[in-house]
Amino acid sequence: MTQMQEEQKALREELQHLQVTKNALKQDYDRAQTELHLLRQDKKNVEEENALILQQLHQVQEELETLHLKHTGREHALYEYKSQTESLSKELQRLQTTKNGLSQDCEHAQAELHLLRQDKTNVEEENALILQQLHQVQEELEKYHLNNQHLSQQLTQHQQMFEKNSQQLQRITTSISWKATTPIRALGKKLRKETPEERSLKEQVKLLRKSRLFNSDWYLETYPDVAESGMPAIKHYLKFGALEGRNPSEHFDTNWYLQQYPDVIEADLNPLYHYLKYGQEENRESKAVQ
Repeated sequence: MTQMQEEQKALREELQHLQVTKNALKQDYDRAQTELHLLRQDKKNVEEENALILQQLHQVQEELETLHLKHTGREHALYEYKSQTESLSKELQRLQTTKNGLSQDCEHAQAELHLLRQDKTNVEEENALILQQLHQVQEELEKYHLNNQHLSQQLTQHQQMFEKNSQQLQRITTSISWKATTPIRALGKKLRKETPEERSLKEQVKLLRKSRLFNSDWYLETYPDVAESGMPAIKHYLKFGALEGRNPSEHFDTNWYLQQYPDVIEADLNPLYHYLKYGQEENRESKAVQ
């Protein structure tokens, strides 16, 4: 669960970093838009100025033509006409050069704007993917939280039931009538038929005894109340210990196995018995006690 929180925290930090990058790209995009607008305005002004100059040039040409028709022999008028024409031509060339420069700047701005839009699209796609992963992590965390609550409630109920049964069993086993009827109970055990529950318990005991994952000495040393009760360690674990969250040895963590595989709880099977009987073949994992 701690690892999930760390992953969620890392995802949130990465999302914040991407948001900052997105904001910076938006600011660059806005500046490029402003510069593009200014370039277009300058281009428009240049074109208007060119049109005005051309209009003035036409007017001059018309005036010069009129003067030429009226004063065909006047070289001075022709010289002035040529001078004005050359000046206007130079000015026109200068304005044309300026226009070309503005056009190139406009093309560069358009290219940068295209790149900014692509970057914005990539950032939005990455943000959407991160948000989707974050939702999945949150759903998994909620699922684990609900499973933990369910396990805790079941464990509390089983502990309360065990304490009640242990007290009742102690009162019975210490009573005089219990001790007096010991021979009768022993005879009854030999005569009565074995129940399916007893056969199942025998099978589980047999399987656990073959495994190193159950250690009777370790169990009794770790849980001295079991030793005081006189019940065999292996039977206590199968009947009560697993329900109480006790471990069969230092090599198998009961609670961890149940948390990893809640279907074992639903099947109402002892976790170590399930692991030995089915879990190993299904490639399920087990964990040593921390």
